Formats: sequence, C-alpha cells, structure tokens
Amino acid sequence: MADMHHQDNRWSDPVDDDMETVTSRNPWIWLGIPLLCVGVLIVACGGIIFSVFFGVTTVIKTSEPYRYALEQIDKHGGLTKTIGEPIQTGKFLSGSLNLTGDSGEADFVIPVSGPGGRAEVHVVASKSADRWTYTKLLVDFEDPLLVDVDLLE
Repeated sequence: MADMHHQDNRWSDPVDDDMETVTSRNPWIWLGIPLLCVGVLIVACGGIIFSVFFGVTTVIKTSEPYRYALEQIDKHGGLTKTIGEPIQTGKFLSGSLNLTGDSGEADFVIPVSGPGGRAEVHVVASKSADRWTYTKLLVDFEDPLLVDVDLLE
C-alpha cells in the first residue's frame, strides 16, 4: 500500500499544486520580481548621486571664488577675443570647496565656452580670517596651439 501511495499522486498537497500553477502560468514572476527590485535600487542610487552632485555644484557656483573667477573672465579681454562672446559656463564642475567658519580651501575647474572655442578655468584659493587669497586662476584652452592665460597677472 505504501508503494501505491508513491506511484499514485492523488494525495498531493493543494498548496504545492497552486504554487506550481502560478509559476507555470506566470514564469515572469521569477524574473520580474528580482528585476523590479534591481531597477528600484538603481533609480534610488542614481537619485542619491544626482542629489549629491547637484548640491556640490550649487555650493561651488554660489561661492566667492567662483564669482571672483567669473569677474576676472569678464575683465580679461584676451579670453573674449580667443573664444568669442558670449562666454558661457558649463554645467558640470569638478573639484572641491571646503569651508570651516572663516577659513577654507577651493580647488575646482570651471568649463567655459564661446563661439570660437572651449577652455577650462582652474581656480585654487585659500581662505583665512574670512579673506580669500588666490594662488591660481588659470585658463587652459582646449586648442593646444593656444597659450594658457593667467588671470592673476
């Protein structure tokens, strides 16, 4: 009788049968749920990275060294002659800005472009006693035939 039980499957578990029916009719469940979880994770990580990047970019763009660099670009006629007008700043900055009370350090690159070309403005400055001192404000042109321009001279 025990052998018949193994050969005859009339005593099967209804829960197992239901689960087998669900997965055989909907095989996407085994692939869809993990893919959905991975997709949500990717979107969440992308959102965090974008928020951090946007926050850092905003902090740098509102800083005194950034504004000072833009003023020097406007004052320097050679840059306007080389890359043309209007000069536009790029959306993506690279570098760092560290502020602690009345002291700090800045080291970042501002991409700029005009109708006649592109360049990067490298800004290096330090802040002590609430005063910024600039050690580097250099325009590096994309065209290797052009000579870099020191905006501090």
